Amino acid sequence: MLGRFIVEDRDENDLVLRVVTPIPAGLDAETPRLKALPVMFDRTPTDEIVVPGRWWQLMFENVSADAAAPAEMRQMAATMAATTICSDVLLPPDSDTIEIGVTDSEGNMTRYEALPPGTRMRARLDRNPSRA
Repeated sequence: MLGRFIVEDRDENDLVLRVVTPIPAGLDAETPRLKALPVMFDRTPTDEIVVPGRWWQLMFENVSADAAAPAEMRQMAATMAATTICSDVLLPPDSDTIEIGVTDSEGNMTRYEALPPGTRMRARLDRNPSRA
């Protein structure tokens, strides 16, 4: 399973996260749109890696609907999805990435740039005024 992470620390509005399974680029929308192959993370003008805030929202929504997840985790994820927004996370230009292959439901393989297990990042969560 791709995109798994753990929360290592939390303070007021920030979560310190560590990647457990690769987090691929381009999976920040319901249906990934392929820009180029391999699918790469967007970069800032100073070459920082952009992990879109929308990706975190989708992960909270997915966990809240995952029957295999513990009930307490599903409830927490549902609350987070309904009441918070996450800013894009910027990683330093020298951050490690890997290339992985992901097979779609039709058996087609697409190459993705991904954040490898062990990557640490700080995600900022704010109240979503339209949903809180």
